[in-house]
Amino acid sequence: MAQKEYSERQLKVAENLKRIIANSINIDKSLLPVIGDIYMTVSEVRMSPDLKSARVYILPNTNADDTEQIVDLVNEFSYLIKKSVAKSAKLKYVPRLRFVNDKLFDHANKIENLIGDINCNE
Repeated sequence: MAQKEYSERQLKVAENLKRIIANSINIDKSLLPVIGDIYMTVSEVRMSPDLKSARVYILPNTNADDTEQIVDLVNEFSYLIKKSVAKSAKLKYVPRLRFVNDKLFDHANKIENLIGDINCNE
């Protein structure tokens, strides 16, 4: 199944939201006190075609065991982040935010390890 290309508007809104969400989570620590001093990387935001929902890919900078729990906590308190987005973003509708654990770095590490193993065996 071929992936649809995103419109220029979707990409602009996604980049703007990525910046706002990263600042909200990492700079304003009082916004989400449940995650404490954990910093997160917001690697990507994907907007729906109607711009009413967004999938936010995050990577908490913590050990792998806690990652899913932290993503669940962020989803539970996503309404606080949505309020922060509403103040900063100039959008007609503030999108519904759904946070997802970004496993891209895990896959990249696995591929790198496999390539390293192949090079060592030669």
